[in-house]
Amino acid sequence: SKVLQYHYPDVPNLGDVTKITEEQIKALGHIDLVVGGSPCQDLSTAGLRRGLVNEDGSLTRSGLFDYQMQIFEWARRNNGCEWMLWENVPGAFSSNEGNDFGYILGSMVQRDVPVPKDGWKNSGVCVSENGDRIVEWRVLDAQYFGVPQRRRRIFALLHTGAWGGYPPVLFESESVRRDFEKGEGKRKGSSESLGGDFGEDGFCAEWGGG
Repeated sequence: SKVLQYHYPDVPNLGDVTKITEEQIKALGHIDLVVGGSPCQDLSTAGLRRGLVNEDGSLTRSGLFDYQMQIFEWARRNNGCEWMLWENVPGAFSSNEGNDFGYILGSMVQRDVPVPKDGWKNSGVCVSENGDRIVEWRVLDAQYFGVPQRRRRIFALLHTGAWGGYPPVLFESESVRRDFEKGEGKRKGSSESLGGDFGEDGFCAEWGGG
């Protein structure tokens, strides 16, 4: 809060995310994007891996994702928002035998998303049953974005607008991955990559359809 106040004094701080109301979100006016990175301790392989929910049914720190999802739905209903971005550690792929990441994707696209037989891959796409929501996810490394350290994170991007006519966001550039030799034969361009199987890099639905 102090950093926000110092660098961005004009940005409103709504306080405790668990206490934000729909009326507060509505009062903000137009919103393009809701961004959140729920605490990673309960998903990280370095933590206790409680997952998203405690044994008593209460939310863990990582389970604060549910509040981000709620805020996005409010912003979508009241503020014209179509985009949501969630960020977290790759440990989310294996937490709770992979079911935690399935829950994240399922919440975004409003459907049950089972864990793939061979587990979650580093990239993929998930589409809602009626085609009105799409999630791209991809693991990116901070060392390729101007940060002097290796820091791999999952980015899951939800779009609820007319997504069929725009190119993918997280798969546009081969150079971002810095794995030319490994991927050159598989990814000739974003449209081809999203047309079918990602092989060892993940899986996806057909980009142009539901």
